[in-house]
Amino acid sequence: MAEQIPFSIAESLLTKLASFVSQEISLVYGFTKDLRRLESTLSSINAILLDAEKKQEESHAVKVWIKRLREVVYDADDLLDDVATEGLRRKVEIQGRMGWWRTWKDAEPLPQFACLSQLIIVDCPNLTLMPTFPSLEKELWLCNANIRPLDQTLNVKMMGATASALPSTSSSPSSSVAAPLSKLKSLVLEGIENVASLPGEWMRNLTSIEYLQISRCPNLTSLPKEMCHITTLQELNIDHCPHLSERCGHHEAADWSNIAHIPNIVIDGRDIQKEGCYLLEEEGSSSSTEQE
Repeated sequence: MAEQIPFSIAESLLTKLASFVSQEISLVYGFTKDLRRLESTLSSINAILLDAEKKQEESHAVKVWIKRLREVVYDADDLLDDVATEGLRRKVEIQGRMGWWRTWKDAEPLPQFACLSQLIIVDCPNLTLMPTFPSLEKELWLCNANIRPLDQTLNVKMMGATASALPSTSSSPSSSVAAPLSKLKSLVLEGIENVASLPGEWMRNLTSIEYLQISRCPNLTSLPKEMCHITTLQELNIDHCPHLSERCGHHEAADWSNIAHIPNIVIDGRDIQKEGCYLLEEEGSSSSTEQE
């Protein structure tokens, strides 16, 4: 039985290598020349495969060689996938740097992570400059990080993009181009000390948000009134934020009107509202009944 020739995988490898050589992934590791040599080698292998396909029926040695080569090609394909993943990880996980590029100028637009769907930045309080991430869909988690990358992303000027689906005084027609982070489902802000308030403009973009967690942000004093327009938000979790706990902790609190529409509200580990039912009032009624 003839061995299957891995033409498609070899061609896929060539495509990936060509992409890597032209992108920044090779620069991250400093092996652009090595990738070019490997690309040349694979091109030669692909040509040899065409000849080997005709000869494998006549030679057992050729048949064995093709079988081993197929295993090597599949391993190489897996390796290049790992290289791409590691390259992205090195770009994103920067510890304690002031910026992404020292040569970047304020007048230049920041590049974007156009295909990134999830981003977690942990313990990078000095990271103030990086590519923006307007297309995130799954989750954004900032833990002990600087808020500036989020602010830069939300202020990205996208051609044809509208602010959001929230009420607006503009009479211009809506655009089909999504605003930055308008598809984001989950946002976690933890240990952010350099922010006193969340701008209302941010809320105009977060039109798909379903989960919002704010933890250990001691200087955050209030939530914007624009939150009342975010109808997709299903759960709000506030923990170790003394000012927010005071302003959102019950139905008579200062910011309650901004969050009352959210079905599930948890503050400092306590359920305040669950599936749209306000629980503190029920607890008060239960206590009164027990005393009687």
